[in-house]
Amino acid sequence: MQVSTQHKKEEIIFDNVSFHYVEDRPILENVSFTIRSGETFVIVGQCGFGKSTLLKLCCGLLKPCSGSVILRGRDTKLVSHEELHKMRLDIGYVFQNSALISNMPVGANIALPLRYHTDFSPAKIASVVKSRLELLELTGIEMAMPSSLSMGLMKRAAVARALALMPSLMLYDEPTSGLDPLNAASINGIISTLHKGFGV
Repeated sequence: MQVSTQHKKEEIIFDNVSFHYVEDRPILENVSFTIRSGETFVIVGQCGFGKSTLLKLCCGLLKPCSGSVILRGRDTKLVSHEELHKMRLDIGYVFQNSALISNMPVGANIALPLRYHTDFSPAKIASVVKSRLELLELTGIEMAMPSSLSMGLMKRAAVARALALMPSLMLYDEPTSGLDPLNAASINGIISTLHKGFGV
């Protein structure tokens, strides 16, 4: 069955994108695709084949060497750093290794985007952190340090932090890698819930 995409706006467009870190060693060559609102889009490939690089291109952390990445109607090569920064506030990014701040407890990690990017009061920040902990089934571990967490809990905490500002677009870099089947299924369930229940 094909789902009509006429009413869905284009969130990310890759138009013949190529990228390399070293000039004669291409990471991506002539990649084109479109991601529309309401879609779950999965990129599958072997380790070292450019999946993380592609995600960083999606949100403008990297710029293509040729071709264009159009993020919500704007070419990432042409927008200013300030404009790109504002656009990223509505994008959650879950890094491959979770990238939690190691010397900050889980609650403080989740609060970090709120402290940097909002003028919320401490009480409001605490309320948002509590709601994200509940959403990710992490209640009771807000004072735990990342090093004390299992891989599954660490992944969920990273998702909770990425959701701190409740973005409408989420990018997950290998969210289930290194997890056992039960934890992997749990993470996939959370991603599905955010998509179906919150329109992320």
